[in-house]
Amino acid sequence: MRSMHHKLENGQCITKAPIGYLNCKDDKGQSTVKLDEERFMYIRRIFTEYSTGVYSLRELTKKVAEWGLVTRAGNKLSNSRVHALIQNRFYYGVMELWSITRDEHDKKAYELKQRQQQINKQLANFDCADEEFTKSLTLLLDLIQNAGLLFRSSNLEQKRKLINLVFQNLSLKAGKVDYTLVKLFELFIDEAKCSNWLDKLDGLRTRFKSEILLFSTQVNQFRIL
Repeated sequence: MRSMHHKLENGQCITKAPIGYLNCKDDKGQSTVKLDEERFMYIRRIFTEYSTGVYSLRELTKKVAEWGLVTRAGNKLSNSRVHALIQNRFYYGVMELWSITRDEHDKKAYELKQRQQQINKQLANFDCADEEFTKSLTLLLDLIQNAGLLFRSSNLEQKRKLINLVFQNLSLKAGKVDYTLVKLFELFIDEAKCSNWLDKLDGLRTRFKSEILLFSTQVNQFRIL
């Protein structure tokens, strides 16, 4: 790897020359490239025609075939081959080194494996959290649906806990009960006429997940349901 970098720094060509060039040795015996007199004019023409913006890649490939440009093996250039040719930075003076040592390969493979394990662990945590959210949401819906029955069948202490769970700032004014619902319950009452709760599920998970999970904890603690 280090020797390849050294060759690059000294201007040597360490890769197979693309179409339009040929690999050769200079006077000092170092690897370099020279123009392929038979094909280079076609390469220049490809870039010239493509730069006009008149031709699509498919149309340009067809014209290349009409010109008679073929690979060293004598095959016509495909759409993907012409596209790769246009994208090849070698043609505007950049030589890229794609080789990698065994140690570098092993290091990258280890890093990718570690990252994969982290992602799998995160996915497992998401699945667990999503299951817990679903259970908590189901518990909340059961309470809302059966609130009246639950209240009537509860003892005094359970009734007090239910009231504290559902209402905030509960007071008596001029002989009338004045109350404000806990935000979570207010939301469900506002959406009571919704025909499809699945449409609201993602919003609940995003905006009220922590409140719904806390509610589940409180209900289980109080043993209301």
